[in-house]
Amino acid sequence: MSLEGQDMEEHLVQKYGSSARQMLHDPKSRLKLMGEAVGIHFNNNRRMVNTIQAHQLMEFIKDKYGNDKANALMEQLYERYFVQAQDISKLETLVQVANDVSISGDDVQRAMVEVPSTLILQKDRHVKQNLGVTGVPFFMIYGADDDEDDDEPTVFSGAYPISFIADLLQKASKASTK
Repeated sequence: MSLEGQDMEEHLVQKYGSSARQMLHDPKSRLKLMGEAVGIHFNNNRRMVNTIQAHQLMEFIKDKYGNDKANALMEQLYERYFVQAQDISKLETLVQVANDVSISGDDVQRAMVEVPSTLILQKDRHVKQNLGVTGVPFFMIYGADDDEDDDEPTVFSGAYPISFIADLLQKASKASTK
């Protein structure tokens, strides 16, 4: 992916063929309807961008502050990218997003130095290969299956009905309190 990214429609047509254009603009597409059901209004006027720096920042924040802070950061990144169509490949955007969840610009700078992009790519490749990831979004939920002795996560990718995801999260929540 080039530094300036690629127009969303152009990218999808190149990857999936001309039918992707119709699906992108279909107001009744499954993704749009599912997003709207939970208050997400996808902005199709965004660019596909390289998100390696956003991933570097996420890894750094998870290690330094834990999952709650990382989840807050992820929600803001999703909002900025999918709804507001902001370019989350830009360092200044990452600093703004981080500030929104009380993370300093200094932490953003440290993340770019302390978390090598090669590490992110290796982790990403490893997860995809070992867990059979085929798309995004990708979910990995521990404790969502009925086998109490199993430490393996339940994994799935793609857009699923809210009830399906909610059911898995309920099971995981109950398993974590046992």
